Amino acid sequence: MAQASWKAEQSAALEREYNLRQAFPDYEQFFADWRRRSAAARTARRAVLDISYGEGPRRKLDLFPARDHKAPLLVFIHGGYWRSMDRTDFSFLAEPLVARGISVAIPSYPLCPEATLDEIVDAAQAALTYVKCENIHLAGWSAGAHLATMLLTRSQPRKIRSVLALSGLYDLRPLRHVSVNEDLRLDPVAAARNSPLLLRPEAATRLAVVAGALETPALRKQSRDFAEAWKAPHSEIPDVHHYAIISALGDERTALFGQLLEQISAQ
Repeated sequence: MAQASWKAEQSAALEREYNLRQAFPDYEQFFADWRRRSAAARTARRAVLDISYGEGPRRKLDLFPARDHKAPLLVFIHGGYWRSMDRTDFSFLAEPLVARGISVAIPSYPLCPEATLDEIVDAAQAALTYVKCENIHLAGWSAGAHLATMLLTRSQPRKIRSVLALSGLYDLRPLRHVSVNEDLRLDPVAAARNSPLLLRPEAATRLAVVAGALETPALRKQSRDFAEAWKAPHSEIPDVHHYAIISALGDERTALFGQLLEQISAQ
C-alpha cells in the first residue's frame, strides 16, 4: 500500500490559531529575557552541562543537581514546535528549584524536519531513561508538553511520579493544515499516532494540564479536551499567554511555581 502523503490543504483559519509567534508578537522579548537569565544560570558552580544521552549534537542534557543526591528530579522538556529552541534557552527555570532542594535536568532533542515526530519522541524517552533517579517528575511546555504526555503512553523503566503539562499540543491532526507541517511532515497516520488525546497512559501518574487564559481559542481547547479525555485536572492562568506562562513557571512568586512544587512534593 502506498504511503500516505504529508501534503494537505492549508487553512487560513487554523493558521491564525496555531501560528503562535504571529498570534503573540511580543514573543521576542520573552526569548531574550529567558536567554539572558539562562546564561547566568549556566555558570552555576554545580551545573553539569552537555551530557550526551545518545548520538548526535542535540541528544544532550544539562543537569542542575541539588546538594542532596536523593533529591527529587524534575525533567523539563522545552517547546519550539518540535523544530526550534534548545535546552540552553530554559536553564533559568532550574535556579529556584535547586534552591529548594530539587534537581533539574533539561534535555535537547533532534528537531524537524531532520527528525520525524516519532524519532523526537524516542529521543525524549532516551533522555528520560538516561537520568538516574527514583523520584522523577516531568514538566513540559508547548511541544514539550506533548512530548511529556506522549512518554506517559509508553512503558518506562521507572515510574514517573507527576507531570505538569503547560500550553500543550495534544491533537496533532489540525497541524497538517498549518504551515508548520512543511517541517513536521505529518501524514494522517503519523498525526494520529503522535496525538496524546487519542491515546491513553500506560500507568497512573499525577497529571495537571495548565494553559494561559490568553492562549488562542484552539490552544485553550486542546488543553481542555485533553484534560477531559485523560480525566486530569485542568486550569487556566489569568492574563497569561503562550510565552508568558514560562516566565510565570520560572517566577517563585507565582501560583504556577507553587503548583509545580506541590506536584513534586505530593506523596
